[in-house]
Amino acid sequence: MKKPLKVLLIALAAVVVLLVAVAAFIVATFNPNDYKPELIKRVKEQTGRTLSIPGQIRLTLFPRIGADLGQLALSEPRSEQTFAAAQQVKVSVALLPLFSKRVEVDRVLVDGLNIKVQRDRQGRFNFDDLLHQDDKAPASPDAGKSEAPPALPLLQVGGIAITNASLDYRDNASGQRLGVSKLNFSTGPIAEGRKSPLDFSADLQGTDPQLALQLSVKSDFTPRLAQQKLLLENFKASLGGAAAGLRDLQLKLGLASVEASAQTIEIPALTLEVSAPNPAGGSLALKLQGPVSVDLAHEAVQLALDGQLDSTTLALKADVKRFSQPAIDFDIALGELDADRYLPRSAKPAAAAGSGPAGPEAVIDLSPLRTLDARGALKIASLKIMNLRAASLRLQLKAQGGKAELKPLTATLYGGGVNGTLTASAQGAQSLAAKLDLRGINLGPLMKDALNQQPIDGRGNVALDVSTSGNTVSLFKKNLNGTAGVQLTDGAINGLDIAGALRNAKAKLGGGSQEGKAGAQEKTDFTEFGASFKITQGVAHNDDLSAKTPLLRLGGAGDIFIAEDRLDYTVKATVVPTLQGQGGPEMEQLKGLTLPVRLSGPYTAITWKIDFGAGAGNRAKELVDQRKAQLQQEAQQRLDEEKAKAAQRLKEQAEDRLKNLLRR
Repeated sequence: MKKPLKVLLIALAAVVVLLVAVAAFIVATFNPNDYKPELIKRVKEQTGRTLSIPGQIRLTLFPRIGADLGQLALSEPRSEQTFAAAQQVKVSVALLPLFSKRVEVDRVLVDGLNIKVQRDRQGRFNFDDLLHQDDKAPASPDAGKSEAPPALPLLQVGGIAITNASLDYRDNASGQRLGVSKLNFSTGPIAEGRKSPLDFSADLQGTDPQLALQLSVKSDFTPRLAQQKLLLENFKASLGGAAAGLRDLQLKLGLASVEASAQTIEIPALTLEVSAPNPAGGSLALKLQGPVSVDLAHEAVQLALDGQLDSTTLALKADVKRFSQPAIDFDIALGELDADRYLPRSAKPAAAAGSGPAGPEAVIDLSPLRTLDARGALKIASLKIMNLRAASLRLQLKAQGGKAELKPLTATLYGGGVNGTLTASAQGAQSLAAKLDLRGINLGPLMKDALNQQPIDGRGNVALDVSTSGNTVSLFKKNLNGTAGVQLTDGAINGLDIAGALRNAKAKLGGGSQEGKAGAQEKTDFTEFGASFKITQGVAHNDDLSAKTPLLRLGGAGDIFIAEDRLDYTVKATVVPTLQGQGGPEMEQLKGLTLPVRLSGPYTAITWKIDFGAGAGNRAKELVDQRKAQLQQEAQQRLDEEKAKAAQRLKEQAEDRLKNLLRR
């Protein structure tokens, strides 16, 4: 046993001595610095760039032979400005495989690399010439002949390490800037079919939008060059920091395995976790998992993900075509969604703030619609948005060419249902339109949730066909045009008791008026209510109000100033002529009387005024009209009686003459 071991040790020592001798010979007879001028010259001739190697190139010895180039810099094309520079570049090659005609790179080390990338106003990058060097090579005489692809070389790399690198990107067309700093990248040994670890980290800073993010990626990878594929396993990526004004962003991406080639990327099981600040305060959490398939050749992505948005279940299916201008087909299903949780909190009204003038109104920007190309279905089991509640929401979206249309849109809400269309457009001046048919809804609770006011109660139908334009809520209200109609039964007009006001003011019928403010406890009940509105530039005009109460018949006309949140409206209340003591003796004496009730002021403080003088005048006119009608009726009755008597006399005379003729 000792003898074979001794032989092996002697043989190993001999090999080591031989390798040291070879390395010493190479170092003694070869000075790489002698070739620096030739290398710099060739780079200049082929690229128009200046390569700078200010220090001495040093060779490394056994067990690996390599070169330490020290500092290195490459200029912009036909310019002395620096494009890329590194503080240190080292490359070493394993010596033993060279005897078998195999190249085994031991390590590639690049420290302090900095690259400056720019894009000009014509969309050209300052590295385009490096990517197209092969296009400038002279064509081979045998070009065009069909040949088998060359065999891939047996290349092995002991590892790659890039430390403390940075990259600066500037887009001179858009003004966008992006900086990558503290970039570190390392791998284990790289070889065909061999699994190896990969580690990457970097800090990202940018403007338009503002970015301050930290990126980290860890994975195992296996090159399969013979199949032109790369296999990733146990892929984990995390991204955290601030972006676009949002702080405390956290994103985690996990991939059990990824098989990537020049044509496709297959991800059987993707997991995504996102934690982000909520615009309304606090944070939101998104978790998704499922398969993803990417077809690079046809620029297509397919995904089917399931998960949760906070406590809401979420299922997403999507097909994406074209990477530069994506066309998206989707199907999204959500469970119980409280969208108000994600809406920014409304600012206090200027009057309530009480501390200086209100700030500028938030601008609503629909310009993203100009590049949106999407169509699909959205289903939500239960939805709360802007304090409105709906269930079984179904809609179809079609967005293209700067216009988005939700059609049809259906849902159940407030005891009834809605069917209609919503449209948003950024073609020219941005605009919104709605055509909705609400059937069998309880209007009072709906208005309470939507406006925090309940001016009217009742169950029935509402029809809306409106459009508007602008870029703020106030402009949308000011530019509102269209029509609206309401038909209700068994409800009440809240804040005003017309019958009570008439009972308490019978003595004032000789003249004067009575005023008051809408009271929360007062109301005018009705059995039927109907009105239609024509809306022009934010003003809704009505002249066909028709309502019935047990004691009154209501008509009216006036305007609702939507942009100013106020109204100016006159209700004409007529005491039912046929009531039988239902309203007490006061109402009995007002039978048939019509009184105008003027409603005016902001929605939050509506005032009413009953004009008894006009009521008395109307009463007198009605009495005159009634007396006139009575006299006309009496005159007509006497005339009819005289006509009947005359006709009777003529009849009798005719009968007498006939009898005389017969006697003859």
